[in-house]
Amino acid sequence: MLLKEVYLSAILFAAEHPKYAKIGYYMIFDDKSDVYKELLKDNMDKSLQMYEMMIENSKKQGGVREDMDTKLCAYFAYQMGVNLAKDFYLFLEEQSREHLEQLVDNMIDLMKNGMGKGGNE
Repeated sequence: MLLKEVYLSAILFAAEHPKYAKIGYYMIFDDKSDVYKELLKDNMDKSLQMYEMMIENSKKQGGVREDMDTKLCAYFAYQMGVNLAKDFYLFLEEQSREHLEQLVDNMIDLMKNGMGKGGNE
């Protein structure tokens, strides 16, 4: 699944290169910096387009319900990725690749199945 690869590659990069990840974190998430403005604000549309394409492809393959709002789903996936990148350090305390993959699988499961037990809670 492409979404898993997108999220996992970001987490694994941060885990394997913590110094670079920390530098990138401060460059990207300082909302007053030019890097922040360029990467997060100016490129948000491109990221959303990528997620929209992934969601539309998944709809065609039966992985996403046809009645789901593609733009809303793309925005949700984008925000989840951005916030994961912001808070990556919460998940990286000497974690194994298997643990990080499980984290991503759990995130995707949450998007896929929600938190409810079924019905209309």
